[in-house]
Amino acid sequence: MRTDAWPMGGGTLSPMSRPLSALFFASLLACNSGASAPAARTATGPAPTSAAPAPDAKASPAAAACTERVTAMRTLFAHGPGDANPLDLPPGMELPTTSGGEPVGNGIPVFVLADGGFRLDGQVHPTIVELRKALDAEFEKIKQLNVNTEAPFRASLSLVVDARVPASTVLELANGLPPEVTLSQIVQLAGDTAPPVPPMPPAVKKIFDEPRAPQRAEQLAKALEKAIGGCKPVTELFQGVAVTDVAARGKMLLDELPGAVEACKCEGIDLDVLVAGVWQMAGKTSPSKRQLPLALSRDAKAEQERLPANATAADLARVAGARGATPFRLVLEK
Repeated sequence: MRTDAWPMGGGTLSPMSRPLSALFFASLLACNSGASAPAARTATGPAPTSAAPAPDAKASPAAAACTERVTAMRTLFAHGPGDANPLDLPPGMELPTTSGGEPVGNGIPVFVLADGGFRLDGQVHPTIVELRKALDAEFEKIKQLNVNTEAPFRASLSLVVDARVPASTVLELANGLPPEVTLSQIVQLAGDTAPPVPPMPPAVKKIFDEPRAPQRAEQLAKALEKAIGGCKPVTELFQGVAVTDVAARGKMLLDELPGAVEACKCEGIDLDVLVAGVWQMAGKTSPSKRQLPLALSRDAKAEQERLPANATAADLARVAGARGATPFRLVLEK
């Protein structure tokens, strides 16, 4: 979820990038709490997936209810975190599917829509010409950052292309880019699914409907801090998340939150808000995405790959998956 200014190869992710919200909240708790933050940690082993033992017959209704809620948390959270670099697709977008590919990396996401439009950093551009102007501005920012380091200009674009988009559109876009720009095509992992999303209280839905990332992160921080209700183990967990390795934060939070809630016997905790908020910012809320190198070449000597003139991005993804990083010249036959 993005526009959160989470650095991605000089660009930004879509308007709902989750990592910043998680970091913002964890950092805020660390600042607001009177306790000092724990030392850096890494995620522990996977959360237990088996049902918790049945509560003692003499257990109070509140204790029994807590055990049931924690068990449900463990079952949901055992699905694990979502993609490390999540991409929220525009409504109705369909991605090509693949059985291979690599996790989505640090490219500037460019969405190529089925209706012919393009989206970059939350802004829709109706034509390739207008998109190129916006990309030129992004590339200039990268060049300015490299001035002091004297590093050569390099940029990477992650093309999130609707499967129905003509391959000719992708080729036209690629042919107008500087040679220092590398491309990858984003696809969906075939057969992958996401678990049902937990019920989202209206207050949480309102937060994630907020298009402005800083405001969304701040609102989420306040809502979750209130939902914790002073439970020290949960607060300490978020402090630990704030200082652990970035790649391990989501897994650590999902693995350890049920036990932290259980340690407080659910007392004073708004579990509806806590579970929904944490799952939205860290959980697997959509099928996993993958990226394929899209090594389109303009070199006349490069090996040709021929596709019909009416080929789509889905056809292009099949070629990209077969070619890997080997450059090729795409020829659309008339």
